Amino acid sequence: MTQPPQPLSANWYSDPENPALLRWWDGTQWTERTQPRQLVQVPGPMPPVAGVGAAWRAAIERFVVKHPVWTVVGLLLVCIILTIPASALSEDVGTSIGSALWVISSIAVMVWRFAVLLKKYPDERVKARPVAKLSNSPGIVVKVLFRDLTDPVPEDHDHSYAYLWPFSELPQVGQRVVAPGMDGPAFAVITAIGASEELIREIGSGMKMITRPATDEEIEKARTKEHEDLNAWLDMMRQAAGLSTTTRRRIVPDGYPPIPPVDGVADIETADGYGRAWWRAYKNARTEEEETTFKRIGSRWYKLRDSLR
Repeated sequence: MTQPPQPLSANWYSDPENPALLRWWDGTQWTERTQPRQLVQVPGPMPPVAGVGAAWRAAIERFVVKHPVWTVVGLLLVCIILTIPASALSEDVGTSIGSALWVISSIAVMVWRFAVLLKKYPDERVKARPVAKLSNSPGIVVKVLFRDLTDPVPEDHDHSYAYLWPFSELPQVGQRVVAPGMDGPAFAVITAIGASEELIREIGSGMKMITRPATDEEIEKARTKEHEDLNAWLDMMRQAAGLSTTTRRRIVPDGYPPIPPVDGVADIETADGYGRAWWRAYKNARTEEEETTFKRIGSRWYKLRDSLR
């Protein structure tokens, strides 16, 4: 299991092997403790504040974090503006000095408090970035299964993974997308849609996002390749079955079983594998001749398999 890119304190974080889970990091290593995301309340980076005064305070704090230099310059100007009039209007020199010291000390306290904020909020800003990208999002979490572009949408969704949907266009069940996988971006299909902006802000700091929707060109290219690979494999099966063919191909396309023999001797497992290959060819037969021949050979291997049980 991969280690975090930087030291983290003990807390719940996104499981590096399953985005749908949160895993406990004890400060030095990942533990076996996991929880579904919806059962763990992870505080958002910028929790809502109540009241006008609290809203102004939050706005000031965000300004300080974003513009620390201008904050210091502004404080110095305030110090000068408040100190000079106090010394000029006062007839008592001691009072003037006292007023100046009081103002300077007050400003010093403010600077110290802002320095604490500067130390506190950088991590919060990092956590807030995934949510910030959702400013134009409909507030949706999608579940996906990693499948090739031409694979059918599976009925079983038990092993799907949850991702944030960061695009303004609404997703559709069955839509093909590119999502972060274990070995990098990979094609996937959306199997379910749900959640809300509030939920996203609660869990969004650790959940990965859909990289992008798959393009029509990518889907069409995949379908064309699938059709070409199927025809190439069926031509090789025709050749093995003794049917006429012009193919000279010797390498089986990716995703297809090796070309099995027509007959012979085999154990149960091997006979079953040969029968499955011929039956697959029978189900994809292009002509009546292929259908009859492939079915006959596949049935022969299945009969041998059954006789050995």
